[in-house]
Amino acid sequence: MFDNKNVSRVFLNQFVFLFLLIAAQFIFAQNGSDNYTETFRLQRQNQGEMYFSKASEFFKDGNFKACIDKINEFLFLFPGHPATLKSLKLLSNAYKKKDLLDDSIRTDLLIYREYPTTEDGLTSYLEAGKKMLMAGRVKDGKKILENVKNQLYSSKIAKDAEIELRQNMILEEEGFQIKEEITKE
Repeated sequence: MFDNKNVSRVFLNQFVFLFLLIAAQFIFAQNGSDNYTETFRLQRQNQGEMYFSKASEFFKDGNFKACIDKINEFLFLFPGHPATLKSLKLLSNAYKKKDLLDDSIRTDLLIYREYPTTEDGLTSYLEAGKKMLMAGRVKDGKKILENVKNQLYSSKIAKDAEIELRQNMILEEEGFQIKEEITKE
């Protein structure tokens, strides 16, 4: 009836067919999941851009509280988004406009910590030093300005830090002279 050779041949053909069918499904499933992954990534990127855009609108309208809230939501929901640096800079400015200097300084230092050798990072570090001087934290502000002045990545920002230090020194000398005049009277 059945020849052993034919049975083994049929079995082998079925096995090869089943193997190819499973391999094809695996390959198509991988390609499909890449498309889904890419689509999901693009959707998240677009959603993040919409959050950032809304926060920018709030800032332009002078609604700094709403801007701060929207950016904090953005940073929580979209970590590692391409607009993270822009949103942190906007957040720092919104805190400053709201007279929350400590929060603005913290944000500037976070930008510097994440981007220490970029112009944006160094500019934020310089701004943190200036804001510390404004907040009365002179020793910390001067230390940051000295660090920025001595860094090697951007001579322009180093020059700005040097100018800030000189201005602060002049203001301190004038303040000292005014105090001497008041004590003489």
